[in-house]
Amino acid sequence: MKRRSAICVGLVGPSFVARVSQYPGGNGHALYRDYGWALATDAAIVAATLGRWGTRARLIGNGLGKDALGREYIRWVRSFGVAVDIALRRDFVTPVEVILVDGSGARTWYSQENPALWGTVSDASLNALRDADFVYTDWYAGEGAQKTIRVAAGGGVPVFLNLGSSGARANLPQWMWRACAFFQAHVQDGEGLSGALEALEAITRKVQGRPVILTRGRRGCVAEIKGIRYQIRGQKTRVVDTNGAGATFSAGFMRSILLGSTPVQALSFASAAATLKCTAFGITACSHREIEEYARSFPAQRVMPLRRRKPVGRGVGVALSRRL
Repeated sequence: MKRRSAICVGLVGPSFVARVSQYPGGNGHALYRDYGWALATDAAIVAATLGRWGTRARLIGNGLGKDALGREYIRWVRSFGVAVDIALRRDFVTPVEVILVDGSGARTWYSQENPALWGTVSDASLNALRDADFVYTDWYAGEGAQKTIRVAAGGGVPVFLNLGSSGARANLPQWMWRACAFFQAHVQDGEGLSGALEALEAITRKVQGRPVILTRGRRGCVAEIKGIRYQIRGQKTRVVDTNGAGATFSAGFMRSILLGSTPVQALSFASAAATLKCTAFGITACSHREIEEYARSFPAQRVMPLRRRKPVGRGVGVALSRRL
C-alpha cells in the first residue's frame, strides 16, 4: 500500500529553548533547568512529527544561511524522515529564535527581524505540491502561503491552513478563505467556552462550510464540522512544555485524515497527541498506538445552544449533549 504524503510549507529555522522557573524583572536574573535546540516554526514541527509517525513528509521553507547552523538544521529535519527543500544562501546568516518556557509550561519567544530572509519562502519551488495527498501552511508565511494555496487547491490537493492566534482577523484575500479544506486557530486557555464559540463563529462565517478547529490550550478544543459544533475537553496532566503543542495537534489531525478517519474522529487523535507532547520538554512524538489508546479519553461532544426565555447579555449560552 502506498504511503500517503503530506507537504508543509512555511517559515523555517532553528530555535534555542530554555526552561526557567520564573521570568526575571528588568536587569534581573533567573535560573534555567533544561535547555536545547528545537525546530522553531509550525510547518517544520508538523513535518517532523508526521515523519516520525511514518507519513511521507516534505518541508518547503525560506532560505537559510550557508553556514554550519543552516547545514545542521537541514540534517536534523532529515533525521525525522522528512524530505527538505530549503536553499542555503551565502547572502544570509541562519537566524535563531529564542524561546523561554516558564514553570507553568507557558512560553515566550523572540524571533529575528529579517523580512528579506523570511520573504524567500515565496521563491521556493512548489512543483511537488501537485503529487501530495495533503498540504499544510501557515497564514503568516505571507506571499509564500498564498502561492502554496493557489497551487495546491488548483491541483485539487486539500490544504490545512493554520491561522494561529489571528483567527478571523487574519488578513487574507477572500479567495483564500474559500480555497482551503481545513482551518485551525487558537485562543488563550483562559478564554471561556462562550468566547471560544464566538471566535469559532467569526471564522466559520468566512469559510463557506469548511471544517474549522479552535484549540484552547488546557481547555481542549472546539470545532464546527458540517454545520455541527463539537467540544473536546482537555485532560488534567503534568505540563512541562507547551512549545509545539498546536503544531502537534495539526500533525495529529492530518495524520488521522490521511489514514481515513472522519474529521470528528481526527479531533480526538489530535487532542491526545498535543496533550502528550506537553508532558515532555522539546519536540516529541509518541507512538501512533499510544496516542490512539489515549484518544479514548478525548470524546467529541456536540455543543448545543441553550434555550432561554430572555436573552442575557451578548454571551452565547451552550450545553453539551450526547457523546459521539
